[in-house]
Amino acid sequence: MIPLLLAALLCVPAGALTCYGDSGQPVDWFVVYKLPALRGSGEAAQRGLQYKYLDESSGGWRDGRALINSPEGAVGRSLQPLYRSNTSQLAFLLYNDQPPQPSKAQDSSMRGHTKGVLLLDHDGGFWLVHSVPNFPPPASSAAYSWPHSACTYGQTLLCVSFPFAQFSKMGNS
Repeated sequence: MIPLLLAALLCVPAGALTCYGDSGQPVDWFVVYKLPALRGSGEAAQRGLQYKYLDESSGGWRDGRALINSPEGAVGRSLQPLYRSNTSQLAFLLYNDQPPQPSKAQDSSMRGHTKGVLLLDHDGGFWLVHSVPNFPPPASSAAYSWPHSACTYGQTLLCVSFPFAQFSKMGNS
């Protein structure tokens, strides 16, 4: 599985829909750890909006470029195509066992704790696997946002870019 994944990462065409790093540039992958809210710290830390960031060229974990609720950070920038007015050229799947709208579904302890985003176009795309409840906002939303329900605790997000052909292979596995 790992060699197949690495081969896929090396073949993402220029211009393909992809993960965007904190630098604002396309990246093959990134990991974000949204820090939990901390009492007795600065305002952003108290609100639980700071994060640590890692990608292939970051040189290790570093502070996030912006707050996690900003469209300028890696997560917000990567999800921007989902909130553009014309999504007709995109295929996407948003899955979360804790959906954004309050529901009468069973207690979340009965669910698989599965959450993620698949977003692709005719050239490529990405898979964002995460632990964030009530996230992301539906594609019909006006813009990227971060749910208040995801500020208290730490959250993880892993984004991996793939060429289009790899999505077909993953779907058949």
